[in-house]
Amino acid sequence: MNRKKRMKINNKHFNSYLAGLFEGDGFILCPKAGNTVGKPKIGIASHKKDRKFFEWLSLQLGYGQIEKGSSPNSIIFTIKKEEYIKDMCERIKNYLRTGKIERVNQVLNYYNLERVELDTSHILSNGWLAGMSDADSNFNVIISDRKKEDKTLKVKRINAQWRLEISTTTSNNISNLEISNIISEGLNTSVIMRTRKATLVAPLAAQPEVPRGDEGGRKEKYHSIIIICFQEEQKNILVDYFTEYPLLTAKRNDYETWKLIRSINDLKFKTTSTEKKIELVEKALKLKNKMNNKNIHVNWEHLKDVVFIET
Repeated sequence: MNRKKRMKINNKHFNSYLAGLFEGDGFILCPKAGNTVGKPKIGIASHKKDRKFFEWLSLQLGYGQIEKGSSPNSIIFTIKKEEYIKDMCERIKNYLRTGKIERVNQVLNYYNLERVELDTSHILSNGWLAGMSDADSNFNVIISDRKKEDKTLKVKRINAQWRLEISTTTSNNISNLEISNIISEGLNTSVIMRTRKATLVAPLAAQPEVPRGDEGGRKEKYHSIIIICFQEEQKNILVDYFTEYPLLTAKRNDYETWKLIRSINDLKFKTTSTEKKIELVEKALKLKNKMNNKNIHVNWEHLKDVVFIET
């Protein structure tokens, strides 16, 4: 039986991916050093459809448990034992790129371990952006009518985009603008600032990091930074990167469909038959309707293709 190409992952790749995943959807609860009340805890919040991924992750790490989130559709991957918290911090500490590094340093200080500094290597040089993408990005396909002067062609446009949206600041009020600019420069695109209404989890005082995706609580204005790859050159950079540093959550399904729609769009440009163009647009539309929230049957075969190798 023919199998797809194996995904080879070494320690640097895996640990930097975990750092990105943590900085996207992770949180840390930690008492001050010397405080005997309470213990540190690390969590990564996600949608329940990623349960299989976190079960797989727990097997690879040898620790971590899955708990219910504050909404029916959310789960939290938690790490509570001291030895496991130390191991996770050891894994991610050299690959952190946002203000959440201060949360990790708080844990390191709690255990009398050395503080760490931000990773300043090229944004595409390790798996950090893949982890962040699995946490906070989406693959979007827009199928729309052409401009008025082109409507006689009766062929809709297909625009496949990648979009990353993160808060303007971390929960400890450190700006995410610098890392956003670094990401946009690496992908040759730009950043967009956005304000919208969002639901925040309460009580905030008891939970300094608000897990993304959890529901319940109060409505407040949410200020975010959006990075979009919509030009072919930008998307080609992204595909090359994800080939080297693959996505691992359910989002990989959306990525594979997104790539297929891009191929369909290429065929649409090459064909001269209006009938064939319309047929290709319909095919793309059917695929689009199986992406993101509409993807209820997740294929996890890609995790079987992961092979861990020595550095």
